[in-house]
Amino acid sequence: MVFAARKRGIKLRQSYVRVGKYAFFKQSRYGVAWQLQQARKQTRKLRTYLGRMIRDIERKLPQLDADMEVLLSRVKRIEQQQRSYRAELGFSGTTNLGGYSALR
Repeated sequence: MVFAARKRGIKLRQSYVRVGKYAFFKQSRYGVAWQLQQARKQTRKLRTYLGRMIRDIERKLPQLDADMEVLLSRVKRIEQQQRSYRAELGFSGTTNLGGYSALR
């Protein structure tokens, strides 16, 4: 997103390149260490950065070209997607399938 905006001559308020990269690494490390609350906090922070960039680009570039339109639609879809849980799919931790648990 940042590079596409720079290519079109848009000066963003903040690019979030450094802080976004740092938050992404922290989120990954917290997830590996099973510190899930901190990992979710970093994920929220990344979503906030992404939303700010989307709004800034839309504000500064009212007429979008075709490539930027495709890129923004993909990024918006990524921003709005939600986690899906196994429970919603009908799986349960106690389901027994011929001696095998569904979660193995």
